[in-house]
Amino acid sequence: IIFNLRSKPMSAIRFFEWSENVLGFDHNLDSFCGILHLLLSNRLFDPARQVFDKMAVKFGNVDCFEAFYGGLQVYNSNPNTVYSFLIDNYCRIKMVDTSVEIFYRMSALGISVSPYALCSMLSCLVDCKGMDVILSVCGAASEGLRGKHNERMNLYGFVMGGFFKKGDVEMGLHFHRGMIERGFSPDIITCNKIMKGLC
Repeated sequence: IIFNLRSKPMSAIRFFEWSENVLGFDHNLDSFCGILHLLLSNRLFDPARQVFDKMAVKFGNVDCFEAFYGGLQVYNSNPNTVYSFLIDNYCRIKMVDTSVEIFYRMSALGISVSPYALCSMLSCLVDCKGMDVILSVCGAASEGLRGKHNERMNLYGFVMGGFFKKGDVEMGLHFHRGMIERGFSPDIITCNKIMKGLC
C-alpha cells in the first residue's frame, strides 16, 4: 500500500501511522525503509527524521544497509540522499559507529556522501577523539574526491579546525602528521588557515 501511495507521500505517512496506532500493525524493517525512501524521494526531511527515530528505537543496531539498498530501484531513490540521511541521523542520535559503517559500505559501492553528512560524522569523531577512524574516514573520503582539490583541502581544514576550536592542538597536529604519512599534502592556503588557528 505504501508503494501505491508513492505519489502522495503525506497520505502514505498518515496510513503508516494509522495502521500502527489504530490497527496495531507491527511494521517490520522493510516497511520503515519503504516509507523513508518515499519521504526522502520527495525531500520531506522532517517527517523522515520522525520515522527514522522510531526505526532506530525499534531496531537499534540491526544492519539496515541492505534493506535500504533493496529499495533504491523500487522507489527510484537517490542513494546519496538516502545514505547521507542515515549517516547524519545516526550521528544525531550518537550511534556514530553505525554511521561510520554505512560510510565505508557506501564508499565500497562508489556512492558519494553529502558534505553535510560527512562533516556531521567527522564532528562526532573529533568530539570522541577517534583518531584512527578519523584518518581512515578522511583517507576513504579523499579517494572519492580525487581531482577535487578544494573539497579535499576543505575536508582536511574542517578536521583541523574542529580540534583547534576545542583547544586540542596536540590532536590536531597528530591528525596533520597522520594525513602527511598517508600521502596527503595540504596547500599553502590551507596551511595559512591552520597557522591562524594556532595564533
